[in-house]
Amino acid sequence: MSEKQTTLDKENNTNSAPRCWVAVASTDHVARGYNEQFMQVCHGKQGPLKRVQPNAFVVYYSPTFTYQKKDTCQSFTALGAVRSSAPYQVVMSDDFMPYRHDVVWLSQQHCPIRPLLQTLSFTRDNPRWGYQFRLGLFEIPFEDMQVIAYQMGVELTTDLLEDLELAAIVKDRENEPSVEVDIDDL
Repeated sequence: MSEKQTTLDKENNTNSAPRCWVAVASTDHVARGYNEQFMQVCHGKQGPLKRVQPNAFVVYYSPTFTYQKKDTCQSFTALGAVRSSAPYQVVMSDDFMPYRHDVVWLSQQHCPIRPLLQTLSFTRDNPRWGYQFRLGLFEIPFEDMQVIAYQMGVELTTDLLEDLELAAIVKDRENEPSVEVDIDDL
């Protein structure tokens, strides 16, 4: 394939793998997002979430089990696909209104990072591998996401996104109000 064609594919997002992201949060925060079907990063900031588009895969890395505690986790803790097209804001209190994306979660199985350090391209041969997690959200190659997903019990393929889109359409239709018509009124 020519370099020009590869560039066009990237621009048109055809014949290319979905974008993949690592988000960072403590396990207790990830569990809440998992239960309520959303993702939130960087203490609810909108800016980082604007980079994440629908059908992107996201995996959470949890350095700790509990927010602001030193109870080390160092595991990937949830994996899913983004559903919402733009970040939306929710009111949690008068002074905290974070931005979120809707997510279809595929796994909440813990996957320790240490056995994968020499396998993942973003950690391989990097003695300071943990530094990039301080960003709160960063992009990784699809191949790395496939490795993580496999360890979390999910076979990650580009076809999976199509299956998730169909499932979302069916779910939306199930939630639509039904209209009952009395045959005598016709």
